[in-house]
Amino acid sequence: MKKGKAGIFTLSTSSIIVIECLISIILIFLDTFLVSKLMQIDPANGYTNVAIFNFVYYMMIALAMLVGNAILVKVNKGAFMSIGAFLLAGMFIVIYFLGDNIANWIWLLAVGVGLTYGIFYAGFAALMVEAVSSKNQTIYFSVKNILIFLTKTIFPLILGSIIMKSFPAMCVILAVVCILIFVFSFFVKFNKSKRRSYNLMRFWKIVNDGGEETKPLKTLYLSGFFRGMCFDLIATVLTILIFLQSEGNDFTIGLVQTIFTGAQLVSMFIFMKTYHKNLSQWFIFVSLGFIIAGAIPVFIKPCLVTVLIFYGIYYFFRLFITTITDMRKTSVIRILSMHDHCLEHNTTYQIIYGPTRAISYLLLCLCLVIPNQELMLDIVLGLNLVGYIGYSISLFFLEKQLIAQDIKWKREHPDKDMLLAKLEDNKPLTVIDTTNETPSIEKEILKNKL
Repeated sequence: MKKGKAGIFTLSTSSIIVIECLISIILIFLDTFLVSKLMQIDPANGYTNVAIFNFVYYMMIALAMLVGNAILVKVNKGAFMSIGAFLLAGMFIVIYFLGDNIANWIWLLAVGVGLTYGIFYAGFAALMVEAVSSKNQTIYFSVKNILIFLTKTIFPLILGSIIMKSFPAMCVILAVVCILIFVFSFFVKFNKSKRRSYNLMRFWKIVNDGGEETKPLKTLYLSGFFRGMCFDLIATVLTILIFLQSEGNDFTIGLVQTIFTGAQLVSMFIFMKTYHKNLSQWFIFVSLGFIIAGAIPVFIKPCLVTVLIFYGIYYFFRLFITTITDMRKTSVIRILSMHDHCLEHNTTYQIIYGPTRAISYLLLCLCLVIPNQELMLDIVLGLNLVGYIGYSISLFFLEKQLIAQDIKWKREHPDKDMLLAKLEDNKPLTVIDTTNETPSIEKEILKNKL
């Protein structure tokens, strides 16, 4: 890979950023306006329809990732991503014809959207692991997130305006967006020089038997469990609260998301200018503290003002936590010199994260036993925050473990920094063996780094 920013942002990596910006438009609809639509067309069953859709949707994504990663060993990752994008475009055409009848087909709709998006994301996640070296991740993810947040700042307002005038027109636009994703997927290149194996049980044995060396992976997966408990549902709860306070006005919902996503641009610039791995733990705990503090007024006096304040604080500070998570998801597997296991790594994370976030949406079914919707939403939000605390604490310990390993490595190999810098771009990938005849995983990893 070339040095400098020009070397980081190649046609392939730039296409990945474009695809992520386009897919964020799709997710704006699924996470925000589809929730609003389901609440509007069937108010009596709004909570349960939202819960059912998201539960099935996320379970299908997890299933597609689980099966897809096993298939990706034998097929072209780019083709897998392209097929998923094309099929997802077809799902929005289906939604176009269903119109206001989508609530009657909520199960099948969730299965279709979840599977097609899961197929796309299985290929995309596999390519992401190979896209950018660890040493370039801070600048790459920072620039990528700025562009994604620009997209999320502009499009909620646009989509809110369109959907108020014509829901079918919205579906056509989203189908076109999927076709654009399909086109850009052909510009993403990947490493064809080595055929990877896929052995999930063997990978789990490596992680389990790796002791201190693979402990960061275990902590990353634990953070994925807690993230599944809270991350997606808390955004849905905030959307529902805004929906209730704005009396179902999609333009208002889009305007609110535009304003507060714009605030994330500010936090992204702060992150770019101030982030250092030794400061990551401070970023995590300061962000968590503000998020918890911002939620307290919502419990005391739920109204439009308190909800908006919490919405703004949450969107501003969660950026720091999610950016650190995104960097670690793609870098830890390389830091441990376990490049050949990236598919098993993606599968393992999705097995933990996917079903957990799907099950978390069943909390909205509390409306069936708790008729007081304010009390019900308070309980759901409270459980979300408990999950967020677990998510932040586990991520904090992940950073601590990685820093400790880095210090240990530099202490034991003071003259190897130049070799490590060349490792990511030039060294052939090797599989860590875990048979009894080989050295311990720690020694094997250190030997691979040398």
